[in-house]
Amino acid sequence: MTLYSISAILSHINYHFAQFICRIARNHSQELAIAAALVSYWTERGHICIDLNELSQMPVHDCLEIPHHEKDPVVFPSVEYWIQKLLESGVVGKPGEKVPLILDSRNRLYLYRYHQYETNLLTQLIDRSQSDVSGLYLCGLSQFMDHLFEKDEIQSPQRRAVEIAIKKKLCIVSGGPGTGKTTVAAKIIAALIHVSEKQPKIHLTAPTGKAAQRLQESLNHVRQELNCSPEILAAMPQEAMTIHRLLGPIHRSPYFKHNADNPLESDVVIVDEASMIDLALMSKLLDALRNDSRLIILGDKDQLASVEPGSVLGDICHQPNEHSTLKTCTVHLSKNYRFGDSSGIYAAAMAVNQGNSDKALEIIDNVNKYTDITWKNVLNISNIKADLNNIISHQIKYLKFDNNPRRALMALSHFRILCAVRKGPYGVEHMNGYVTDILALKGWIQPNKRWYHGRPVMITKNDPTIGLYNGDIGLILKDREDHHVLKAFFTGPDNGIRKYLPARLPEHETVFAMTVHKSQGSEFDYVLLVLPDKRSKVLTRELVYTGITRTRKGIDIWGSRDIFADAVKNKIYRQSGLADAWNRL
Repeated sequence: MTLYSISAILSHINYHFAQFICRIARNHSQELAIAAALVSYWTERGHICIDLNELSQMPVHDCLEIPHHEKDPVVFPSVEYWIQKLLESGVVGKPGEKVPLILDSRNRLYLYRYHQYETNLLTQLIDRSQSDVSGLYLCGLSQFMDHLFEKDEIQSPQRRAVEIAIKKKLCIVSGGPGTGKTTVAAKIIAALIHVSEKQPKIHLTAPTGKAAQRLQESLNHVRQELNCSPEILAAMPQEAMTIHRLLGPIHRSPYFKHNADNPLESDVVIVDEASMIDLALMSKLLDALRNDSRLIILGDKDQLASVEPGSVLGDICHQPNEHSTLKTCTVHLSKNYRFGDSSGIYAAAMAVNQGNSDKALEIIDNVNKYTDITWKNVLNISNIKADLNNIISHQIKYLKFDNNPRRALMALSHFRILCAVRKGPYGVEHMNGYVTDILALKGWIQPNKRWYHGRPVMITKNDPTIGLYNGDIGLILKDREDHHVLKAFFTGPDNGIRKYLPARLPEHETVFAMTVHKSQGSEFDYVLLVLPDKRSKVLTRELVYTGITRTRKGIDIWGSRDIFADAVKNKIYRQSGLADAWNRL
């Protein structure tokens, strides 16, 4: 077997990385080249490592999308021979060695830096899960907790989460939409202020600007309902920020100002939407925490995993070892407070989560019982264009407030089109084009220039110098206070309105439609979820579940039932050593 055997699926980066590894090797071989190319290839697809045991003597076409000849299929080497050639190379070593590729005791092969991230994260989380917090002010705690929780919540998971957060340096809370994660976070904050001898420095953070803004708004709303003293309510933090902003990005560098040598001042860091956080960023966040600080992680383990390599929250929450210290720091919330029994959104999302596409479609079809979720079979793109015209007329509300940026930005979150893919006739790029054409024909916008009045935009690249981050959503509007000059309006961290000349914006795109991935951390009153007409590896159970749960009031799903069913059966699986290591511990 040669590198040429798998070259059809390799990118230039994969191919040149394999060549580079062979050039610096003491003893190069085709087995080394293939392994290096595959590690690079799978890392690009979200995996942390490759498992040589799974590939051993397997036909290449069974593992990769490569054409094959049935008479003479190409197979991967046996694991024993493969490992022998790798260890002879001089560029593959055991954990603890500083070489480009690391082979662990379970025959998993890593890029060096990802093995470092994984090992560091594992060590940090285990240490925190085993560490109790000392020096707490416990006087009156029981009475305080009784006031914080109703009598029927004494044994509830929410109360258990608060108790863990008080006693431990690590608390992980997972739950679907409407299960009260934000309420739990608010009660954790109140309890930590109560038990601390001096006011703790608490930082609220999330992976994207939009997720941070939602966390901030939700907590500010929930705290008004807490049964706490005015002093505690006044001491609660009111601003959330992105993880990048918290850590302090260094321009044109993957590193941050805050790290193990320069830790954060935070006594408590609360992280929301943790399913979106990749291995590297989570590892760097843990590095930047003081040994005596607390980490509270909130998220939905069933949502889409991060775009970058890793599925940290999923690995933490899906461990079967009930006796691990990490498990004792983890709480799953299941009771739903947002959706009632008549909610098709919730019922369909749960069916999708269970991998039951037949039940999900049966729920969606039951229009007499469930009115908040509908299905439309889409046979061709012409149908979509015609149907879009109808839905846009009813749902595009922000243009009514184009003279009031604050109200326009609030109305912009009323409705959003979510797509599974970026490219193709059913992808984000085309959908944005279709909507632009429809609104232009109606005379509602005039998209004859790059920036025009009424154009919604989403930032796609962080720019800390002006305070805009990936995922932030704003509107191009005429500024009434400045001779109707076009400005880009965004909601700031303090809930104030910020405006910029459009030319100052970092990389951005039109956002009538966005991918389901980009919608994580956001919620809308109504959603249109558009599925493509062809099967794709990106169509997964997690994607459909995430798309459905982005809405508060109603969702229309357009697509093919066969494609929907295939997506629900296709569960995300990412290679990593985290879950295995935690279970062995």
